[in-house]
Amino acid sequence: MMRKTMAACVVALAAFATSAAAEPIEAFSSTITTGTTGNGKGRQTLKNFSLGLDFEVTHEFGLQISQLGVWDDNGNGLLSPHTISLYDLSNPGTPLAQISTLPGTGVLVDGYRYFDITPITLADGTLFTVVVYYPSGNLDSNGNSGPTPPSLGEPTPIFHGELDGHEFVSSVGVGRYGTGLAFPSTLDTGPSSRYHAGSFTYTPNPEPGTIVLLSGALAAAGAWRRRRAKLRK
Repeated sequence: MMRKTMAACVVALAAFATSAAAEPIEAFSSTITTGTTGNGKGRQTLKNFSLGLDFEVTHEFGLQISQLGVWDDNGNGLLSPHTISLYDLSNPGTPLAQISTLPGTGVLVDGYRYFDITPITLADGTLFTVVVYYPSGNLDSNGNSGPTPPSLGEPTPIFHGELDGHEFVSSVGVGRYGTGLAFPSTLDTGPSSRYHAGSFTYTPNPEPGTIVLLSGALAAAGAWRRRRAKLRK
């Protein structure tokens, strides 16, 4: 009876300790846009152009970014290749991560197509930007909500920077743009999260105490299994 109780306690402790390791959170959710279809406010089809949105890590233990995404304007698949980049704004000369996508690929979640990258850990206070490059032959639209209030009925994408009342990452409220694949250095006006363009998924790093608790739970589970194996011999 005591062994069963011990096993149940270890399992419960491990489950509690790992509960902080939540599923990745999508930074943005969005729907199909309205508005113009030309290169004005509303829906745009940019060519040889980059769009970026700036963010700040606000979780004191930092976070991991494991996927980069691009808005799929109709939700029916990307028609053109894109390059999605993650930059640290303190050193924008070289991207922290960069992925080139192929038409028809990516996993659609809440209006964005996501692509896996090697997870990047960003510390509290890090300012970063996610940039999407639209190539010269681009056939995919981005969204541009224009200055506040949004023009032509174009909604801004919904930003998800917190969970259960805890803020992990904030939108700085700055968009940026530029010609070509290079880091877009020209700052745009608001509103915050102005573009339907790039997105990312993130996982908040657990508190150090949670890591210690998980390690203890796993060690206890291992000791219990070894003792049980010896008793069976």
